[in-house]
Amino acid sequence: MSLRRHIVVGCRHAPCFNIRSLVLPASRFDGIVNGSAGRADVYEGAPFANMNAKLRGDLFTGIVRTSELIGEKGAHVTDAEPGMRCDGRRRAASTAEYDWLCNGRRVECKSSMFTWVGGARRWSFRFQSVKFRSFDILLLVLYTPLELIVYQHDLSLGISSSGARTETEGCHICFYGPGGVGDWRVALKSVLGRLDAPSNQCRQVARFSLHHASVVRALSNFRQTPYAVRMDEAYHDVPLASLAGAVRGERIQAIARLVDTILNMGSLVMDPVVGARSNGARRSLRQAEYDWSRDGRRIECKSSQLVWDPRKRVWSVTFRNIKPASFDDLVLCIYTPHGIFLYRHGGNFVLSSIGVRSEIWARGYSVSVSGGRHKQDWSIALDSVLKKVEQLSCEYVASVEW
Repeated sequence: MSLRRHIVVGCRHAPCFNIRSLVLPASRFDGIVNGSAGRADVYEGAPFANMNAKLRGDLFTGIVRTSELIGEKGAHVTDAEPGMRCDGRRRAASTAEYDWLCNGRRVECKSSMFTWVGGARRWSFRFQSVKFRSFDILLLVLYTPLELIVYQHDLSLGISSSGARTETEGCHICFYGPGGVGDWRVALKSVLGRLDAPSNQCRQVARFSLHHASVVRALSNFRQTPYAVRMDEAYHDVPLASLAGAVRGERIQAIARLVDTILNMGSLVMDPVVGARSNGARRSLRQAEYDWSRDGRRIECKSSQLVWDPRKRVWSVTFRNIKPASFDDLVLCIYTPHGIFLYRHGGNFVLSSIGVRSEIWARGYSVSVSGGRHKQDWSIALDSVLKKVEQLSCEYVASVEW
């Protein structure tokens, strides 16, 4: 299948994307692709900013664990004991319930990027999936545009639960800057003031410049890994590649919404009705259960980057947190070095044997599609991914070519 082919698509569900086969140049979306990232511009050029949260978190954990600025002098530090899963199988080292042992105490390290929340108009740190029963010491890494700040948490400050999901997913720890304060430095000062207040027992244990030797060494080592080398070869100078994942996702969503509007001229396309949380509090626009509506139909947009998995040695895409009850139509956007491919999902989330895996978690379905082993060239793997997506009863909508 050529990446530049036009696909004839029939519409089985009305209303839906109803113009057949469409390839659009990226220049048509220049205002979105090359527009200002707003508050996120403060991270432009900052190390780690364009990494996904898990990868960035793993690197920060390694920096903190090996840093001479952390821990007691002469402390005995060892790897975590993987333990067993709930089904009785032994965990892999990478899935241990904590990160390392220090003098026999279990240490967990969580990190968060200082992020501007547009709906609430404030800066915030949000540490997710904190399971207090799994560790004895909790270290929080606050990632800012200029430095990493590490605190030992007092296991009390800023904790919020996830309702019925808390047992399986853990709690969140959130620290917010003042509302309406756009300067991240001023907002950070307020957050640190709260952490340093005598009313709690949180303790700052380290503060690294992003140019500190430990940080530079970790980044240099990472850039030599097979993952980093392949991703850099594939995405060097590709539009949106230098952006943080969350910012890139927002822009891809904006492109998908504009494509939907183009394909459905005359339809009424509107922002979502935000609704309320399970606790009765009003959601922000970013927390709505779907992304926009078209003539009353709720549209959800999920995007995923084609990435190299060094462990499985495959290129793949993964769409997460899909909750079918929250929308009427699901648009899947595949971000690649060639462009963005838009598909309308057919609604089939069952397991299959074509290299497509669908699993349901408390947060919703997760759909993964791989390009197959021995296909190390991203363009060849992408052909395979797109074929498998179509076998998943997805309808091609359009592509945006760089």
